[in-house]
Amino acid sequence: MYISGVPGTGKTATVHQVISFLRDEYDTGDLPYFKYIEINGMRLTDPHQAYVQILEVTVSLCCYFSCTLEVSFDGLEMAHLTPLTRMLTSSL
Repeated sequence: MYISGVPGTGKTATVHQVISFLRDEYDTGDLPYFKYIEINGMRLTDPHQAYVQILEVTVSLCCYFSCTLEVSFDGLEMAHLTPLTRMLTSSL
């Protein structure tokens, strides 16, 4: 999901509230496990860095070495093709 708008309109607060609600639903067993990934585009110096950040969170691979864009693409593809991770829901 992509959310944009002028500063100060409550985008971040709204998303955090929704995620809090979803986590409560998970805690009660009403939702399956999901992983929330937040990327602030204003903090990226290059749009492709988003893929690196997604891989860091979903696979925890880049914590051990510096990920290039190509490594990130390959890692994300591999992570989403394995049977276990295909069952997990990710919220970006």
